[in-house]
Amino acid sequence: MHRCLGVPELVSFDATVVPESHGELLLEGLVYLDVESSPIGDPVRAGQYLRAFFPKLRRIETLHGMLLDAAYELGAGVAPGILESHVGWKKVETVLRGGDIKNL
Repeated sequence: MHRCLGVPELVSFDATVVPESHGELLLEGLVYLDVESSPIGDPVRAGQYLRAFFPKLRRIETLHGMLLDAAYELGAGVAPGILESHVGWKKVETVLRGGDIKNL
């Protein structure tokens, strides 16, 4: 993975409200995004918005995904909010890949 100089490694998003996209800026180099524990509202709108600016973005990672993996390995449960946020961002990832989230 390549990093851009001067760009922080972690960026937090609040995707509970998604503005209309007018495609003012297109960044074609971004293919992976780690959203950590950023909140998510409508995954379809968030995915469409991100795709408008980052057409090659295909992979979304979450802090929750790492926590879920660790909890699974330990046989522990997780709080419902953690799972819901992770699932929401995975739906965004499906939208970015051109998939349909209705069957998820």
